[in-house]
Amino acid sequence: PFGIRVENIEILQQEIPGFGIRIYATGRKVWCVQVRGLLGKPQRVALGPFDKVTLEEARRKATVVIDWIKQGLDPEPPPKMAAISTPAAVQGLTPNSV
Repeated sequence: PFGIRVENIEILQQEIPGFGIRIYATGRKVWCVQVRGLLGKPQRVALGPFDKVTLEEARRKATVVIDWIKQGLDPEPPPKMAAISTPAAVQGLTPNSV
């Protein structure tokens, strides 16, 4: 009569609002960011798998995606997102260059 229902869980960080990790019921873990766009609609963007993207890389990606969304740009799919792996790469990245 009693069943256990496993759902997705999000753990968010305080330093970057909306940034954190999403843990699916299957056990899969993905870095993600959720932020409200210009029209107030929340947007969630996956930044990469937990086991392949470091915390530092995920934070940098989150910062760029948050900036794009706040400018009203569509962050999915950002073609160069996978290439963002160093601070130098992020410094030269603008929404128009992606």
